[in-house]
Amino acid sequence: VQVTNSADGRPELADGSLTSYMIPGVTLLSGTAGTYTLTANRINYFPILVATSIILDAMIMNVTTLFSPSLARMGIYNADTDWQPTSLVVGSGTIDTGSAGVKTVAITNTLVAGRYLMATWSDTTGAIIRMYEGNGPFLGLPTALGANNLFQQLRVSSTFGAFPSTGTRWDTASDISATGFIYPMFLRVLTP
Repeated sequence: VQVTNSADGRPELADGSLTSYMIPGVTLLSGTAGTYTLTANRINYFPILVATSIILDAMIMNVTTLFSPSLARMGIYNADTDWQPTSLVVGSGTIDTGSAGVKTVAITNTLVAGRYLMATWSDTTGAIIRMYEGNGPFLGLPTALGANNLFQQLRVSSTFGAFPSTGTRWDTASDISATGFIYPMFLRVLTP
């Protein structure tokens, strides 16, 4: 898709009518969104591959069904060659998931070409957020090669709080009967 820059500097589609969100390095499997329920005290990681340097100005989560009271956080970690989190790039403060709607956290961060893990974390089970399924050159297949033979989620149990400066390693890679890796967090790019 051809992209032009708008008056505010954000990339827009070539006709200038829309500023879009993105998931770098991920090919969405459908234009149809699904939903994902946040789980208490669980950090979920979502791998992305950045091909060229980009500057981000927002992290986005869309709460479709509130669960009150509840809080969440969004973040981005650098990832090593095993797709484990290393250093924190940016972490949000708490986000109110006790109210429905698009939750936007303003940031200004450059991601150079490389591997990253987007992350969500919640203090309560129950808030439902919008997600898309996608594929990218990330993880392999489980050795069982069963009916659901694609890793679709990386996670670790951890008591809710601020994202640590060095990421908590995920210890569970599982399938959840989706057709691709799930992505319930989105990014807005200021400069590609």
